[in-house]
Amino acid sequence: MQQPASMTVPPPVSSEPAQEESKKLSPGARLSEALSPTSTSITIIGDDTQLNWAVCQALAKKIGWFPVSTARILTGMNKADSVEEIVQKQGREALAQAEAGVLKGMKGQFRVCVATVGDGAAADPNLYDYMYGSIIIWLDEVDKRKPKPPSAAREVYLGRSEVRASLSVVGGGFGEKPLTLEEKATKATGYIIKAMHQLLKEHDYLPQKKRLYVEYGCRGDWPELKPKEWNPVLESLERKPVPEA
Repeated sequence: MQQPASMTVPPPVSSEPAQEESKKLSPGARLSEALSPTSTSITIIGDDTQLNWAVCQALAKKIGWFPVSTARILTGMNKADSVEEIVQKQGREALAQAEAGVLKGMKGQFRVCVATVGDGAAADPNLYDYMYGSIIIWLDEVDKRKPKPPSAAREVYLGRSEVRASLSVVGGGFGEKPLTLEEKATKATGYIIKAMHQLLKEHDYLPQKKRLYVEYGCRGDWPELKPKEWNPVLESLERKPVPEA
């Protein structure tokens, strides 16, 4: 936005004190500060519902945002004890459709960290027209001894995520204890915070662009945003050939 010609620009102020204060902040607090000027949201995708939620809570606590679980919302709506119970009664496709509705309804929420159902609605590439208003984090637990087979969901996660947190599964050694869910969450959150600092260092405009994408209506034009007056429906109609009389 251009400044009015009559605007008086104040003299530059030394940023050294601010930089010193920033150095004293924790990595999570510095990430929150980097995201705060325009506000956006974070969505965690992956194939493990429990791990997604554990990491969501840990990350939200670090950056001072509000954690949300689509699994908890869905179980509450259906008066079920678990996502698996909903799948048994209604089927996985019905669960994914219901979760898609929840995620679409949250597209205008800011300063929230959302955990999705493992291989639920987030496995549908068409849903990302709505989800791209959020920073997408793929949480992937990797076991080199037993690699996960390729799947349609993993292809979607790979192509749509902006941050990938690969959490190595270490095991097999004598006396070696597997990580608890809380330990996994702590480890993954550290990876995510470092990766997001790097992402914002390379693309400092990202939160503002995400916010603009939401304000324009999540029209499916990410990452090359069209002008505000652009209408995807009219454009698709203009592309259709006119039938001959």
